[in-house]
Amino acid sequence: MIPMVDEIVEVKQIVIYPTVGENEIQYTIDELNKWRDQVATGDKTISTVAVLHSEDPGTRSNGGNTGLISRGTFVPEFETVA
Repeated sequence: MIPMVDEIVEVKQIVIYPTVGENEIQYTIDELNKWRDQVATGDKTISTVAVLHSEDPGTRSNGGNTGLISRGTFVPEFETVA
């Protein structure tokens, strides 16, 4: 027989935020600028860059295309900029 267990449980979480050094920040900026320049000069399409570099499993295979999205779908900070 399985023993009865209370329905209330206690959950704890330890969160450690990694520190990011200046070298990593500059590397990221350089990579993003490189990809932007490849699209701007016509060397690659934005779809190609998305397929090659995106980590989003939902849009990577579609070249970064999210389809039509209604307002209010994304977080406000992103929607303001987009």
